[in-house]
Amino acid sequence: MKTTRRKLIIFAGSLTILTLVGYRKIKHVFQVGKIPGSITGASFSRGHLVRDPQFTGEILEESLNILIIGAGVSGLSAAYHLNERGVKGFKVLDLEPRVGGNSSSQENKAGKYPLGAHYVPLASSDSMELKIFFKKIGIITNDDLNLPEYNEYHVCSAPQERLFLGGRWQEGLEPSEGISENSKKEFFRFFDHMDKFKKLRGADGLRAFAIPINRSSQDSKYLKFDQLTMQEYLTTEGFKDKYLFWYVNYCCRDDFGASIDKVSAWAAIHYFAARDGVGVNLKSSDVITWPEGNAWLIQKFSEKIKGSIQLNTLVYDVQKINESYLVKTYNFNSKKRIFYTVAKIVYAAPLFTAKKIINIKKIQKHLKKLKLNYAPWMTANIFLKEPLEEKEIPLCWDNVNYHGKSLGYINNNHQDLSTSKRSINLTQYWPLMDSSPKKARINALTKSHPEWCNDVINEMELTHSDIRDKLEQIDISLWGHAMAIPQVGFLKRSYNLSSIDNIYFAHTDHSGISLFEEGFYQGFYAAENIFKEQV
Repeated sequence: MKTTRRKLIIFAGSLTILTLVGYRKIKHVFQVGKIPGSITGASFSRGHLVRDPQFTGEILEESLNILIIGAGVSGLSAAYHLNERGVKGFKVLDLEPRVGGNSSSQENKAGKYPLGAHYVPLASSDSMELKIFFKKIGIITNDDLNLPEYNEYHVCSAPQERLFLGGRWQEGLEPSEGISENSKKEFFRFFDHMDKFKKLRGADGLRAFAIPINRSSQDSKYLKFDQLTMQEYLTTEGFKDKYLFWYVNYCCRDDFGASIDKVSAWAAIHYFAARDGVGVNLKSSDVITWPEGNAWLIQKFSEKIKGSIQLNTLVYDVQKINESYLVKTYNFNSKKRIFYTVAKIVYAAPLFTAKKIINIKKIQKHLKKLKLNYAPWMTANIFLKEPLEEKEIPLCWDNVNYHGKSLGYINNNHQDLSTSKRSINLTQYWPLMDSSPKKARINALTKSHPEWCNDVINEMELTHSDIRDKLEQIDISLWGHAMAIPQVGFLKRSYNLSSIDNIYFAHTDHSGISLFEEGFYQGFYAAENIFKEQV
């Protein structure tokens, strides 16, 4: 069973300042026979204004102790933990009209559905602070956090996963039916390798691969895997089977938005080896999910700090003035400029945006060393007026086509126990990998809604011939910089920018792996460091 899926994000923090495609809410005018829907995403047109800010209007001034830039997982986690510690005098800013970044959601007649990240695995043994959070919000129900009991309301129900291969559906995502005995042996040997990595510890006593990533061993015998691609690692270990290569490549596309010839072997092994979560009432492969995806978790962060969140606000300049910082912003609702004088900044937006905004030589020197490539993604919400016809294995939560271009689709009504036929939401996931990330972003921006719909329907028709008869609407979400790709050598570029002179960097691209847990911990660490300095 596959234990991690589409952190698109997962994590991820808000693409707050500079990304690809906006919450344009473009409602296209459709002719007869065209498919209704919209294109949304992150506000590229607003974000691009930082390239040459020419704002006018009234200037308001405000002094704060702490300013958090970005209301994705990382920024909201920082605010949540500051609030838990009793720290006051902070504000969270975000460019978008809603919190959550690519962990946001929408709703239609069939119910809620995610625009990006949509689940979390069981908390790992190294993630005690995350378990405490889960306990507080009702995901964990007992007091023994070493052997937690999970609230089954939040646990993905069966059947969880299926794979379309050779003209039929089969259970699970790893190819198992219609493949040779040699193929099965290669899968067994591969998973045996990964299980051994789960149990290994380095000379420093730390697990070889852990979540959060900075609790992983720094032993060179494990760090050496960061000098290989995952494809090179598989070849070096003597793996040859095409089905195994497809599966591992699928996992890398799914978790990192890139193929096995681009992804660091350390990152790919971490994908399989870091997850060791247990539940007294669950299997280790079980996952936590909601119809709206990780927006459910975003809501739990937000409800504690909603009075401190300010949306529709672009941060376009940060300067150091004596011992404080001057942060210049523009609010698109009030049409006013707000200049904040602050003592500390939590920068929870992607690092590529900081290069345009933070005008401080010491920080720019560090930022220039970073060479991050960001994976662009598209997600499509497919609204059906009634369920698809199913034969053999019924519709699962996660449905993947071995022969497809996408990563498959999620059934967002999966937790609904109603037996009556009703409208449903499916969310299909596409890492845009047909060209370089930069070119893929440009292509995504110029593609029309009908063109996207054509791609989505062609993909669905490979497994569902009745899709057109039941289709009512398709909404497209585009994420130009969904996640930083952990390419070879990414570990050397991680951890070296945690904080500089009271600016705390707290985004998942700082760690190099885009997971909800990483976003949670980036915010947690920033809050803890600020709290300790104030005590």
